[in-house]
Amino acid sequence: MLTLLGKVNINREVSDEPRQIDVFFSPNPENIENAPDLGILSRIISTPVLFEVFRNPPNQNNIRECVLKLFVLIAEIRRQAKRERRKLKEEELPYLWILGTSVSKPILEGFDAKLEEKNPVEGVYVLSKFLRTGMISVSRLPINQETLYLRILGRGETQSGAVQELLNLPQANPMRQKIAELLVSWRISIEIQEQLKKEDQEVFMALSQVYLEWKEATKQEGRLEGLQEGRLAGLQEGLQEGRQEGLQEGRQEGLHEGRQEEAANLVLRLLTRKLANLSETMVKRVKKLTIPQLENLGEALLEFTQIGDLETFLSKLESKPEQSTLTQLDTEQPDQEN
Repeated sequence: MLTLLGKVNINREVSDEPRQIDVFFSPNPENIENAPDLGILSRIISTPVLFEVFRNPPNQNNIRECVLKLFVLIAEIRRQAKRERRKLKEEELPYLWILGTSVSKPILEGFDAKLEEKNPVEGVYVLSKFLRTGMISVSRLPINQETLYLRILGRGETQSGAVQELLNLPQANPMRQKIAELLVSWRISIEIQEQLKKEDQEVFMALSQVYLEWKEATKQEGRLEGLQEGRLAGLQEGLQEGRQEGLQEGRQEGLHEGRQEEAANLVLRLLTRKLANLSETMVKRVKKLTIPQLENLGEALLEFTQIGDLETFLSKLESKPEQSTLTQLDTEQPDQEN
């Protein structure tokens, strides 16, 4: 009958290309039970979940692609359960959450996305029950502790405000430290890729405080490790030689070498992220620097854009090893009139 109206294909094969999920999380019941309170995020991750994150507002095709990934994954899970002859409950299937810095009203209406019936929160929407899909418009979320860890994924004022709230948390808060480390990595990657946009400048400035805290904490950690290693090396040497002089010298030398080595390793890690792979010769030159010189290099490398900048910096240090880099730069710049 349909052939009179158009072309009919029987048993048409449907093929699909490989797809990647942004994040798939499968909770460990024991860890979830003892996990810190993450507000709305804690409720979301209580079951297996897919996260699809959009820095820009998603369109209808983006949403369809995300739902397709969910259905492909569910089909894979069902096939595995069938092979294992295990009955699969609906609540065992993963849930999809689409996170956008903002989600337009036409998109919400087009997919019939509505606020949750239980515990409704502005900015958190769900689709029909059996689609197992929800959307979060980060810019619409209320500003409170429940939404903090989601608002960090926003843009502009939404994200910068969330970062400030994070910094106001107690230093002992475990999530503050973990998220701060992630934000530092993001800040460094932005610098390396030079992708900073005007709307991100506020949050970038807020991240500068997080970066300084991380830098100081890392430096202190290196000093403590160097102190411990130095004391141990000094004690072993002193006991072997059986002299008090050997013990004292070993402690001092070990302390200094431990601090210098840790500082050099930290700077080399930052240089590698900033300038990619360094030559063996360049690595050796950095490892020969004193602790004050390494501290100056750690601050200066944020301005480096190419390997030549590092070469110039090291050449200046090696020509005046006892003079700090900041002092060198001050003496090399001529006086300017206001």
